[in-house]
Amino acid sequence: MLLNSKQRSYLLVCIGLAAVIVSIYWPVRNYEFVHYDDNVYVTENPYVQSGLNWQGVKWAFTTGCASNWHPLTWLS
Repeated sequence: MLLNSKQRSYLLVCIGLAAVIVSIYWPVRNYEFVHYDDNVYVTENPYVQSGLNWQGVKWAFTTGCASNWHPLTWLS
């Protein structure tokens, strides 16, 4: 597969951007888990721990757990 000059320049820009992003975020691999409110949202939440299912989706869109309503956080 031969690339023309425009395709090569796009490829080099993409590789360069990927290299910059990896170099910026590389130290994150050594960080520990943040424990602010993770027990409420993740580790001790039976709906989140049960995985993605219809009961959990319904719960995520109807709950006000932890005084917040943010279904995308619950689902992700």
